Amino acid sequence: LFTNMSFEAVQIFGGMPFLMMIFFSTTFSPGAGLNGLKNLRYLFARFYLWCMVPGYGELMEGCPENNNMLYLILASLTVPILFVCYKGAKAVYNKAKGAQAMTSRRESMKTYEFAELQLELFGQKALRNLKHIGSVANLEKLAGSLHSNSEMAAEIDADEEKKSDCSV
Repeated sequence: LFTNMSFEAVQIFGGMPFLMMIFFSTTFSPGAGLNGLKNLRYLFARFYLWCMVPGYGELMEGCPENNNMLYLILASLTVPILFVCYKGAKAVYNKAKGAQAMTSRRESMKTYEFAELQLELFGQKALRNLKHIGSVANLEKLAGSLHSNSEMAAEIDADEEKKSDCSV
């Protein structure tokens, strides 16, 4: 729904926590596994849940003596906390990237070429906007060229009207 990933990728990504719990928690064979993998069982809430079950807690090695419920809650919140941290870091990165793009865009808007283009497209309204953004272009010179261009346009329009009057 809210991702660009394919359906298969979403299914694989969604099944990873369950598969990791099965393969790395060692709750299906407590005390088994390699030393490095054996320590990963403390990351899964299932381990602490089995430690709380009467009769099994004494058989499992590495169960905490007290604060078992606290460890259970913390272990179950590990993935959501990591997800929120990832989303926060990504938001900060995107905001910094957007600010950098906006800064470069504003710098390109201050050039003389941009001022000429804006003046040609939008006329008198562009002069106010160019003053507002702090353009480095000589705005008085551009305003003079705007008035001369508008005078030339008025002359061309007058000539066209005379030609159309003569042809009628």
